[in-house]
Amino acid sequence: MISFRKRNNAILSAAKDLTFCGAVMSMLSLQTSMLYAFDEGRSDFRQMFNGITGGFVIAIVLGISTYMIINGTKKIKMLSD
Repeated sequence: MISFRKRNNAILSAAKDLTFCGAVMSMLSLQTSMLYAFDEGRSDFRQMFNGITGGFVIAIVLGISTYMIINGTKKIKMLSD
């Protein structure tokens, strides 16, 4: 992601950001599936672990999307001036 940002190509950066968000969401889905598959009756641990990981995933996705919106708005304003 960082190497594509240095190239100043918005399309490649956006594609890498979306790919990263998809990968993080897939990791959360895999974790949830594995915790349910190998459950030993500890639903409180499973809920807590999925909640913490889900919170981090939400924070990462929101951070990336906020950055993309702010950066895109600045670049659009620069082009229109």
